[in-house]
Amino acid sequence: MSIMKKNSITEILKKDLTEIDKRYHILKILLVFSVIILLFSFFTDIKNSMNDGIMDLRNRTVGARIYKHTALNPYTFKWNEKTDEKYVDPFDFVFGFKANRVTITPFVLWIHSLFCDVPYSIQRIIWNVLMIILSLVSLFLLLKNTDKSRKNFIIPITFLFVFASYFYRLHIDKGQIYILYVFLFSLSYFLYKRKKIFLSEVVLALLIAMRPSFLIVVIPFLLMKKIKAVFIVTVFAVLFAFVPVIGHGIGIYKQYFAAMHRHTLLHLSKIKVSSKNYPKKKVIDGVENMMNDKNYPLKDSSVQWLFTRYLHIKFGSKILLIFLMIILVPFAFVFYKNVNKVNDDILFLSMFLFSLIADFFLPAARLSYNNVFWIFPLVIILKIAPDKLLYGFPILILLVSFVLNLLYYVSDNLLVVSDYLFLIFVIISFLIILKHNGIDNA
Repeated sequence: MSIMKKNSITEILKKDLTEIDKRYHILKILLVFSVIILLFSFFTDIKNSMNDGIMDLRNRTVGARIYKHTALNPYTFKWNEKTDEKYVDPFDFVFGFKANRVTITPFVLWIHSLFCDVPYSIQRIIWNVLMIILSLVSLFLLLKNTDKSRKNFIIPITFLFVFASYFYRLHIDKGQIYILYVFLFSLSYFLYKRKKIFLSEVVLALLIAMRPSFLIVVIPFLLMKKIKAVFIVTVFAVLFAFVPVIGHGIGIYKQYFAAMHRHTLLHLSKIKVSSKNYPKKKVIDGVENMMNDKNYPLKDSSVQWLFTRYLHIKFGSKILLIFLMIILVPFAFVFYKNVNKVNDDILFLSMFLFSLIADFFLPAARLSYNNVFWIFPLVIILKIAPDKLLYGFPILILLVSFVLNLLYYVSDNLLVVSDYLFLIFVIISFLIILKHNGIDNA
């Protein structure tokens, strides 16, 4: 009897090992395939960077040059034929609008001013190469100390569905800045996990100074009664934000907020504008193909725009903020009730969830390149999720979201559905992880 039992156990073990071996080989094949796709995608990005004007980097560069070299308002300046072509933003062709395309905070404007005089033909390539490097570094930081089997699963998934995605191409093609925000959040998480708490909080403060909507990350700190963390993050965010005031006075922020108010009105279609292309020059600021653009679809998934577009209801900033607070209350309550289960991973996942929800309620366009934000919650969820989550309903939602993103050429409306499906995936995953992982994985 015992011999038969031993044989049956041996057979089961052999079978299990065979299954593990099969899965390992499948993952290896998937990894090789994903690396090939990744390299092809990055090659495409570099090629686009050399052949296109990188329109959103251009407005930040021009704004930084105005900020650095003139006494003019960088948020309302409009180029004309009498000014130097280094101040030309050829994509700023909206007329009847008392602002330009510069929407970054004065602190980010100051950061750009440190390198804005680099020839634009070189700057656009350096910027996008930097974004690609920061993407990979972010992934490395997030995967540090991850179980090897999970790491083998996460890397190809991230390569295929994020770095090789439509929205990543869009981010690079437009010369956007969101990958820098992902990197800073990932760095803060990495430092926090390494018990470099103060440095982690300073990095969060830097992120908030660059993108104020991230201030919402202090809510989980408050719920955990980490008052010191709230104090450090807030104080350093104010100190960073004060840097551009030193050279330009508090007026730079008055200019910024006035321009953002105008952008909100424009987003609500409350301002009538006209457009025309200018200038009629073949070479602008030393770049022959400045007006080139890949024309990827730009779909707005913000709550404000969806209500305006489809229900003809126009919510202003205050109403959006009230709705956001109402929506966040149940998540804050669940977090508080389970605060004894919160480890570092869950803390940062909750912080990012709050930020991701807030991203939809900003009184501004939420375009597809924002989705590079997905890198953080995707990796953390796949890293710490219980096994049942990896084979359950949330993963199905995730896969549908990714597939819809790939089908943007069928209908760009699928991009909006995809955005909200991913948000639902993060919410459900967060609740499951909070319930099942808890303090056991601390």
